[in-house]
Amino acid sequence: GPVQAPAEQMVKTGKFRREGVVSGWMMRWILCASLNGLAMLSASGAEARWHIEKIQEVQVEGRFEGELDISGLAMLGEGRCLAVSDETRPAQGAQWCVYDKDQARLVVGELLPLAPEDKSKVELDLEGVAADPDAPCFYATGSHGVSKKKGRLEAERCRVFRIAVDGNTFAPLGGGIQSASLLDVLRRDEKLGQAVGRPLQQRGLNIEGLAFKAGRLFFGVRSPNLQGRAFVVETDAIRLFSEEAPPVTVHELPMAAGFGIRELAPWRDGFVLLIG
Repeated sequence: GPVQAPAEQMVKTGKFRREGVVSGWMMRWILCASLNGLAMLSASGAEARWHIEKIQEVQVEGRFEGELDISGLAMLGEGRCLAVSDETRPAQGAQWCVYDKDQARLVVGELLPLAPEDKSKVELDLEGVAADPDAPCFYATGSHGVSKKKGRLEAERCRVFRIAVDGNTFAPLGGGIQSASLLDVLRRDEKLGQAVGRPLQQRGLNIEGLAFKAGRLFFGVRSPNLQGRAFVVETDAIRLFSEEAPPVTVHELPMAAGFGIRELAPWRDGFVLLIG
């Protein structure tokens, strides 16, 4: 996705903290990573805008599945990464990578089948990935949205995965991949329920960001934007995979019409949001 966003759209509400342009606020330095390299973003003052300064090129070795269409990448420990794409199928899943900070190099590794028994050609539409360093494990989420090609809601796209790994080798644990879905819970939500099963162009539901913080998962909702309100869905990371209908909290964020959350990441006592 893009690495820049109008800073004036950043907001402050509860745990979600404004990090951009508003009177009386000073922008902190933020390290933003993308496959094109690393950049520092900063802004200050009432009329400031994002400033991007490239600080390091990252060389990518190897080939990502899905024609380089990488949706997200999360890291555990000393450079062990998991990348996800919105074009891979269940038997392909995600892809391992290793990041060498000293050499500024990202080495693309093997595929990690998330549902090896599923031989269908339906895309998982993975849009977000996050890591819990204490477990340790990775999480990945599908968009929970309607397929662009077929125009229908497919179960494969409405899954959240938990990938438990060995704390020393970071290899997946045997039987360590769990899956769940937010679909039924969101269908019953008074704000987002009406968007489930509708195309993105008709303000249909589409999840595009994922973050883990203090035992909780936070899903950034790209669409819908309802009357200038965007949404973040919060739930307990353990209960999501152990209960049929885990409780969720839907946070509303004031945002310009047409804008949604494309990514979010934990930072200090809040989050950094990427919108568009």
